[in-house]
Amino acid sequence: MPRKGPDDSYLVHRELTGAIIGAFFEVYNSLDGAGYLEAVYLGALVVELQARGHRCLREGLIEVVYKGVCVGKYRYDLLVDGQVLVEVKAGDLLAPNAKRQLLNYLRGTGLQVGLLLHLVPSLDSSAASTKKFSTDHDDGRTCSRSRPAVSARS
Repeated sequence: MPRKGPDDSYLVHRELTGAIIGAFFEVYNSLDGAGYLEAVYLGALVVELQARGHRCLREGLIEVVYKGVCVGKYRYDLLVDGQVLVEVKAGDLLAPNAKRQLLNYLRGTGLQVGLLLHLVPSLDSSAASTKKFSTDHDDGRTCSRSRPAVSARS
């Protein structure tokens, strides 16, 4: 009997988030996870999403208003098709406030869905042969951070 995957039909903007994540992995694989700055990955992601027919607004402004007065401003990385906010992070570690930052952006825009895309530099073969990897799985598999991480909220 074929294995059935989880039921994700209830997810908000399921098809769009799937398309964004697919474009994200295409960018990561095409750039070989080379450890570029966030701006490079973000630019490549915009190019990839636009090539796939999506509208992208880069570095949009969010103003926080209290009693009619602007008390703060934020700039998000990317808004795709006017429905999903995308925040791109690059580097070995994800800052502890990255999730809170995305949640603030969602609250400030009134949008329901955001993706926090974390690009981790891949290890080249010489580094991989000298580095120790921690074992995080009960079955003894090792974890290396050579693939990007994706978080979603809906």
